[in-house]
Amino acid sequence: MTIKDYIEVAHQNAVDKGFWDKPRNDGEIIALLHSELSECLEAMRSKEPDAKERIAEELADFCIRLFDYCGGRDIDLDSELRPHLENDEAPLTFARLSKHAELKIGFGEEKVPFNDGTIIADLHSLVSQYYEDINPMYKKNKGEPRIDLILMGVILYAFSKEIDLEKAIVEKVKRNQSRPRLHNKKF
Repeated sequence: MTIKDYIEVAHQNAVDKGFWDKPRNDGEIIALLHSELSECLEAMRSKEPDAKERIAEELADFCIRLFDYCGGRDIDLDSELRPHLENDEAPLTFARLSKHAELKIGFGEEKVPFNDGTIIADLHSLVSQYYEDINPMYKKNKGEPRIDLILMGVILYAFSKEIDLEKAIVEKVKRNQSRPRLHNKKF
């Protein structure tokens, strides 16, 4: 499947489950992305034998929320990711993006060393920066929203930990499709 396919599937499932019955605000969706990152950090801290699987599941949850958001806001993530692959026109898949996971993802000329906590903090920062860039309330330091950096950061981390992110996403999408309306939540 391509990134566009994942966006379509994630968003359609969220629509089918009632998450888009009412208009959704960016702040709520951004907060939910942050919650998935925090859950991922808790999985990283675990000494349980299934910690790697839990990390994969939380990264998958994050990606699914990100894909749903892109679908709901008509964000062409595919076009935003193209520069990472030198604008190659071949369909964007996780396999292709994973091969390029060691590219710099916006941290300047020097590669930044990272550990589990640092990468989650960096991803939180990228999500927050994206929110500031799209939110009219934040007037100063408005930059070009870079949602592509967020996904590339997740892919970079998964690649570095030998996590099959695509497999985790496929499994989580299947589980989500069988869950009840609104996943038994208020919103």
